[in-house]
Amino acid sequence: MSQTSQGQHGTDSRDAHGAEAPRPRAPHRIARAVRRTIGVLALLVAGAAVALALTRTGALQALGIDAASLLSPGKSTVTLTSQTVKEVVAPASELVTTKYYYTNSETYRGSKEVGDVELPGTENVVVYTYSGTVSLGIDLSQASYQVDNEAKTIVVTLPEVGITSNEIDQSSFEPQYESYSALNPITLQDAYKSEADLKQEAADKVMANDELLADAARTARSVIRDFLTSADATRDYTVTFEGDADGTTDAAAGAASSSGADANGVEGASGGKDAPDGAGASSGDASDATAAPAAEQR
Repeated sequence: MSQTSQGQHGTDSRDAHGAEAPRPRAPHRIARAVRRTIGVLALLVAGAAVALALTRTGALQALGIDAASLLSPGKSTVTLTSQTVKEVVAPASELVTTKYYYTNSETYRGSKEVGDVELPGTENVVVYTYSGTVSLGIDLSQASYQVDNEAKTIVVTLPEVGITSNEIDQSSFEPQYESYSALNPITLQDAYKSEADLKQEAADKVMANDELLADAARTARSVIRDFLTSADATRDYTVTFEGDADGTTDAAAGAASSSGADANGVEGASGGKDAPDGAGASSGDASDATAAPAAEQR
């Protein structure tokens, strides 16, 4: 009985309370755990060294990555850059445009001359109308963006408003009055000014209209602000525009600019073939009485 009891006592791994005692850990398991820990530490050190090197060369900043936040759990590792802002705004290039529709009239008057003397009975007079569209906008490729990630602000600097397109509807040419001389035959096409001259006249009028230029600038700012305040990358940032210190909101300014935008009537030309009022005016006088171009904001 005693031998059996001693044999059982020698092989029993339970303590006095009957619980199984912990077995000693094998040496190879401890070594494996140590190697794993050393490997993780080596990776962290190598990553920190690479991040430091990239920071010194400016590579991380160009990618919009904050090197300090790489080793800070719970913080965002991406900061906003001007390049990101450009990518957000890029689709707005076709929307930062204000279109102005117009209808103008022109008067052609021509006679045969001998020296400086007009020959009687050779005068031709043609009054005609035409329509066109001038688009005002900005070149977004020339815009710049200053980002402050700490203050969460974006300051946008835009180029000057300019003409992005200038088109004349060739089918809109319509004579309002025609008087021809048999002694000086011409065609209706001879009476029309060249397209280049008509476009230049329209461009000069639009660029001389400060209200139209300001309206186009407000439209561009409004569109860009909408893009930046709705995009995931920039919605938490406050958007301001360089030089925009008048305190006028885009919405209020746009509403104020809607008055006087109709351009359906043309003074100085009648709808029939009778001589219009002021038919004796020189070429171009009739078009000066045209109402202000209509504005369509997309």
